[in-house]
Amino acid sequence: MLQETQGGDSEPVKLSAVILSLLLVTILLGLAAVETQAESTLDNLPMPEFTVKLASHPYDVPTTYTIDEYTGQKITNPGFHVENQSIEVWIRNNLLLPSYCDGEKAQYYYDVRVKGHFGENWNKLYLYAPEGYDSGNLPPQSSSDYTILALPADYPYNAQLDFQVQTLLWQYTQIWIVEHPMMSGPDAAKLGHCEPRLTLGGTSDWSKTQTLALISETPSDTSSEPEPVAASTGVVQPMEQPFPTFQVVAASASIAIIVAAVLVFIKKRNHSSPA
Repeated sequence: MLQETQGGDSEPVKLSAVILSLLLVTILLGLAAVETQAESTLDNLPMPEFTVKLASHPYDVPTTYTIDEYTGQKITNPGFHVENQSIEVWIRNNLLLPSYCDGEKAQYYYDVRVKGHFGENWNKLYLYAPEGYDSGNLPPQSSSDYTILALPADYPYNAQLDFQVQTLLWQYTQIWIVEHPMMSGPDAAKLGHCEPRLTLGGTSDWSKTQTLALISETPSDTSSEPEPVAASTGVVQPMEQPFPTFQVVAASASIAIIVAAVLVFIKKRNHSSPA
């Protein structure tokens, strides 16, 4: 009777150990998947999604009057109307950025390039110097749903323009600054200090091309968000965040194993229980 009791008690203990082990494996797999996804996000930034349109912010300059200081005559300065047109690039901020990356502050920026629709040479609109730890005049990602860039519309009427957008990840890292670069000797490099500097951590591929024709007589209202344009025009459609397949498969498999183990345990207990 004593052996039967000990054997019966050992089965739940063994099964509990198995269940705890499976739970530990599930947690480790989840952590590894999150780390892998984070590294993939930094190394392979997704192409940005954007819409480009001709916008207008018109205003009227009123008529003013002045007095000629020499003759005393009244001078009329006629008022006029200003269309104040611009090209607006609406970039969807679908990238989740942690406040700190690898222990350092990070920030997404965007670059834009444009060319004539019938030409071959792209012209980048912003300047930066990765080798000089300088993000230049790149526009940063805004804190809202869209980053809106206003570009001058100083092109001929009926012009057709091609646009592409690129995402860049810049982050602050600590670099060693040698205080006496002209000094020689084995200890010269040790005389310095650390400073935070911007470094280029990764870039996306250039987005698909969107073509804008400057033929609108009544430029669009800029008070509302733009609607996604059909893919045939070159606009990238809104894209959902990558589906975490690895995490889901790992968690589902582990849960299935645990459930199966519990069912086996219940079945054994039912068979071993006295009628």
